[in-house]
Amino acid sequence: MDDNWYDWKEWMNRVFTNCDITSYVDGTILQVAPEQDGIGARNWVKNDSWAQQVIMDNVSTTQMNHIRSKRTVHAMYEGLASTHEDMAFYTVNNIENLLQTAKATDSDDLLKHLDTLKGLCDCMNEFPNPNFHLPDVCFKTIISNLLPRSWRSFVEPYMGNAKNVNDPDPKCRIQSNTFIGILREEYKIQKNNEKRENGTNGFNSQGNNQTGGSQTNIANTQTNPRTLGSRISGQTNSCAWCDICEMKGHWTSKCWKCQQNKCYNCGCEGHLVRDCKRKNRLLPIRQGKSECLNNVANFIVEAISLCGHNMFVVVDPKP
Repeated sequence: MDDNWYDWKEWMNRVFTNCDITSYVDGTILQVAPEQDGIGARNWVKNDSWAQQVIMDNVSTTQMNHIRSKRTVHAMYEGLASTHEDMAFYTVNNIENLLQTAKATDSDDLLKHLDTLKGLCDCMNEFPNPNFHLPDVCFKTIISNLLPRSWRSFVEPYMGNAKNVNDPDPKCRIQSNTFIGILREEYKIQKNNEKRENGTNGFNSQGNNQTGGSQTNIANTQTNPRTLGSRISGQTNSCAWCDICEMKGHWTSKCWKCQQNKCYNCGCEGHLVRDCKRKNRLLPIRQGKSECLNNVANFIVEAISLCGHNMFVVVDPKP
């Protein structure tokens, strides 16, 4: 609360209204003497205790030091107000220093920078004394001066003409909120253009990638090309992409959903003869042989099965 007293004050005023306890907070409803109205006195104590609980639930542990000794909600609120509102002059000086020194660079996030400046301006304009408020024209000038030098030519038309009050250019008469919105959109456009120039297409306004599975497959193929060893061994590659199931970890030719990946021993899809778990294997292939030889064996077994003969095939791996 040391840094956000006025924000907390505006927030709590709405909470008091919704809870219907504003009259207890500002002291409008006075405490009833028990000897005059016993029931009314008990109701007042309950309502005031409820209002105290609302304040206690919305302050930090350090702020409890200012209200712990108070016995009514009105005394609690007055204690907080006297503690923080008397420091308003120092708060204004601190905000003005922040507004003059919050210079942005080309590498900074301009969206966060504009949000910070808007928050500081709102804090100044929430003071009850209008002499401490920041005029809208001055705030636009501050925003322009705190932007990087690369933005100078873009913001110049929005600053207005100091020599001509009746400048017909509509850009000079826009409010600071509109000016901030224009800067935010221009910043997003520039960032998207930079990503497009760097070869990264398909970004939305938040900078998220919107490329599809086929484009991702092309990018993975270009950056991590398949080697002959990986295609023969069938080992799992973290950069591999399958166009059939649209999942990473294997290539399209190795997908178990592919119609071509069929076992000629059991007739099922999803594995080859060397991986078949059925006992009556037609082709006892040795472990450690290359996949090229296995594919040749599968072709021979298929040809023999079409002829109606049952026999074993031995493939010699030596040339």
